[in-house]
This record gives sequence, C-alpha cells and structure tokens, in this order.
Amino acid sequence: MRKIVIYGASSSGKRALGYYGREQVIYFCDGDKNKVGTFFQGIEVISKNKLIEIQNEIDIIIASVYYEEISKDLFELGINEIKRFVCFEETKKRIDCDLKKKLDYRSVFGKKYKLQEKGNQLNLISNEDIIFVILSQFEWIVVKSVYDNCQDLNCAVIVCGDLALLQRLGEEGVTCCSAYDYSLEERRPHAVVYVNDFVQNYSQYSFEYKRAKKYADMIIFIPFDMVIYGKDKIKQLSQRYLRQNADMVFVNLDYYEKFRPYQNNLFLEGNPKFDYIYEKINNRVAIPDHWEVKIKDRPIVLWGNTHGMSEQGISDLYSFDLWFKVIVNYFLEHREYVLIFRPHTYIFDELIMRGIWSYQDCKTFEKMFQSEDNFILDLEKDYGISYNISNALISDASGLLLSYLSTGKPIIYTATARLDYSFSDPKLIEHYYIARNSKELDFCMDEIFKHNDPLNEKRLQTKERYIPKFDGKIGFRIAKAIKKRLKGLNE
Repeated sequence: MRKIVIYGASSSGKRALGYYGREQVIYFCDGDKNKVGTFFQGIEVISKNKLIEIQNEIDIIIASVYYEEISKDLFELGINEIKRFVCFEETKKRIDCDLKKKLDYRSVFGKKYKLQEKGNQLNLISNEDIIFVILSQFEWIVVKSVYDNCQDLNCAVIVCGDLALLQRLGEEGVTCCSAYDYSLEERRPHAVVYVNDFVQNYSQYSFEYKRAKKYADMIIFIPFDMVIYGKDKIKQLSQRYLRQNADMVFVNLDYYEKFRPYQNNLFLEGNPKFDYIYEKINNRVAIPDHWEVKIKDRPIVLWGNTHGMSEQGISDLYSFDLWFKVIVNYFLEHREYVLIFRPHTYIFDELIMRGIWSYQDCKTFEKMFQSEDNFILDLEKDYGISYNISNALISDASGLLLSYLSTGKPIIYTATARLDYSFSDPKLIEHYYIARNSKELDFCMDEIFKHNDPLNEKRLQTKERYIPKFDGKIGFRIAKAIKKRLKGLNE
C-alpha cells in the first residue's frame, strides 16, 4: 500500500490520521499558507507545489468539508487521483465510485454491454438530440418523465460517477453511458439538460456548463425548488452561470415568482419530479417486508429533515439537534403511530465530520432505531414508498415542505429559534401545522389524527396554488417545449 498525504490540517485531518495510522501518513497538506512548513499532529504540513512533485508516489486523501472546492483546485493543478475521507459507509461507497476515474466500466457492467440489441446503447452513427446529465438517483427522478417523453428523439442519459445507478439504468433499457466515456466535443449533442447548477460537481467529468454551451446547440436547466431560500439569497443565486446562460429553464411556481426579476429564460411548466410523486401516490408500491411487520395497520408519520452542519458552524436551517429527542421521545411514548425517519443524505456525514458522532455511533443509532417496533429507518433509494404509505409529514425547513404538499396529506413544520420560528415562504406554510416545542407537537398530532385534520381544505388550496399542474404530465409538456425549440433551430 502506498503512503498517504492527507489534505486538511484540521479536525477532519486528525480523524483521518487516526483512521489510516501514522505509519501510513507521511505528510499533511493545506491551502492555508500559514500552516505550510509547520507540524500538525507531529507531521509536516507541505505546500501544494510539493504535493504536485510527489503525486505519483503517494495517495492523496482530502479530509475537509470543502472537498468540492479543494478537488476542483487540485484538478486545475493537474492532480487527478484523489480520494475523500468519510466514515459513513454509504457515503464512502458513493464518493469512492465518483472518483474512480480510470475504472474499466466494461468489466463492471458486462451485462449492460451485452444488451445492445435491446437499444440501450448510444447510437454511434448519429449524434444525440438530447442528453440528460445526472449525478444521482434523485436527479434521475427529476428528469425521468422528460426522458420518457423524448423517446421519439435520439436521447441518452449521461451518468456522472454513480456506477450502481449506471448499471441499473442500463439493465432497465435506458440509453446511457458514463460521463467518462462521453465526449461533448466529439458527439456535439443538440441539447444538454442539467438538474444541478454547482459547477464543481461536473469539473472532473469535463461536463462544465461552458463546455456544453460551446459544443451543444442549447443547454437546458431544470433546477431544484427554491422554496427554502429567502429573498436575500435569490439575487446572488440567480447570477450563477447556468441560471443566466441556459437557453431554457423549466421551473415550478415558487422558483418562477422569486427569480423572474433576474432571469428572462424561465418557463413555468412545473418540476417534473412531481410526475414521479404523482405516479407513486396513485399506484401500489412495493413495501419492504421488514416495514410491513412493523406497520400493523397503524397510522404512519414520515419524518424528514435538511442538513447544514460544518466545521465552521451550523446553518440556520439545521434542526436535527433541536428536534431529535423531542420527536423520538414522542413516538416512543405513542406507539399507536409508526415513525418513518428518512434522514438527509448528509446528516450522518456531517455528524462524523464535526466529531459529534463516530461512525460506530451512527451504526449503533441505526440498530437502536430499528429495534423499536414502531420505528422505521428509510434508507431506500425510492422515497416514493414513504410518500405513498405515510399519513402525515414532520419536517423542518426543507424542500419536503413543498414536494410532500403534492400528496395532499397533513404537514407539521418543526420551526426553530435559529429561524426565529419563521420560514422563507410564509404563504406556503400558512395552512400547515406548526410546532415550536414538544407541547405544540402533541397538539399538532392530535389535530391531525384525533380531530380530523381541520386544515385539510385550506391546505388543498395551497396545493392548487403552488403545484397547479399536478397531473403526471409535466414531463410531457417540457419535452414538447424542448422539441419545438429544437425544431426551430433546425429550420
């Protein structure tokens, strides 16, 4: 095994040192010039120039919450082989997959490459009309209905890093390939569709927006909902390259009203992820067996939250620490209900990075949570299962406050002092149940399950306002608009 240089002379670097051991770690590296030349944990801190000199002799491990910025900086310096230090097992697997740039995909996905006769391979004769660039299962959920409605065109899904997702899509007959195997310059697709506008996410795959703008006829953006962002952040967000330079930006009403003063490329068609939710709540879903055993015809409450903890501080949106004991204790005392906890992807990672919980703490929490007969930890890739079977939602200031509204079911907003018990979009939560403490949570639960949900009718009016086109056809309308624009370009 090669020796290691840990990038990040900080608390995260200290934990990485404990993980890899002093016999393996020969240097720390850090972007802070004041640290270069000093010793951290008894080990010399070197400069990035020194790192460039020895990069072929060592493994570079980034141990920092600023992983995206650091990796982008190192890539620009010509350092391509890096790994990220994380302890939470699922995230470690995901990030390791993202960074294995030289992986032999054909040996991993041999089955996929035998399916050419089923039509899920790229058409090597003609260039793609549309490519959908995605990083995760969530982003696939967003664009899936648009992709499905573009099957009369030559389309492909380009997967950045998530090998398991690439394999699954290939086996399902989706025309797809790895971002490492696709060249914008050579293929020159007519349109490129993005869901994520954080440019560093695409830097290692050569799918930066400016490159797409250069080699494609047009770029299209289908952004995340902006419901959790206050007015003070909107102007700054609107200046991001993709938001300003995309030819078409398809948005939901909340985004449209906030960004309309700063963008002239908005199309008010809705977010196609609502097609996915529409399908899930209107059809039977496959409930995991170990969930069925616990449910036993009891009412089900879904609990979701956002992330926001770093080494530097805690976001105003973060509430896991404030509500954890309150919510868990409530459902321990009220076993007439089943609690499904669907943690944000980064919740456990952030606890580990801050040193609040260890990796073993996370696994112990998981075991203890699952041991309760009315507790379910939802780590499924398909959040549609929980949306379908739950009877109500408990959430802090997250995007769930909008997406779950589409189900028509009750929502409890767990307000916190960090946000002055408010929310960036007061109109949205006007007819939600709002809890600021354990006593108010008790009251909200009683209103929903013992007093016939008195806010039901007014909440449905909110749904009509915020999701006016909830009919399972948003992707169809977006695809139609894209085809019309493509036709105009070709005439």
